Amino acid sequence: MDPDPRQNDSSSVRPAKSTLRFRLASLFVTCGGIGHVKKGGGTVASAVALFFWLGLIYLGVSQILISAALILTFIVGIWAIRVYEGEGGQEDSSEIVIDEWVGMGLSLLLVETSWSLAIAAFVLFRIFDISKPPGVRYFDRHYIEGWGVMMDDVVAGIYVNVVLGVYLLWIQPHFFPL
Repeated sequence: MDPDPRQNDSSSVRPAKSTLRFRLASLFVTCGGIGHVKKGGGTVASAVALFFWLGLIYLGVSQILISAALILTFIVGIWAIRVYEGEGGQEDSSEIVIDEWVGMGLSLLLVETSWSLAIAAFVLFRIFDISKPPGVRYFDRHYIEGWGVMMDDVVAGIYVNVVLGVYLLWIQPHFFPL
């Protein structure tokens, strides 16, 4: 028996992936398509973000403006992830790399502008993001929609700042400079 075409179960109807809203969200969460890289999209996005954020630092953009850009990217990222997941039907897709962009920016926020520290921040960020130590893992598993996707990378970025802060304040002055 055919279903009655007059009955519309709106809970099973998904908006088309071709909507402008979805396409804008897709462009944002994949960082202009970086997320479509088949292997290592998160690492590629983190590397591109490293050059972007470090470039802003080298250009003399103030920490306040960089912080504001990170907060705005975080907020828009949560919205875009919700749209992308909701209309695309995938949860925490590997194509979503805006979280790496924010996490890498946060990793560099308190770092002096040296290439050696920036590379250390990149390596540490990837280690924390991939291995998901406690704290990072908590947000990855317990928060839904855009929050969990974004917050685990935010926490990884905070961990990087803590490790580099300990290095800069206590280890480097006493043992060896980078």
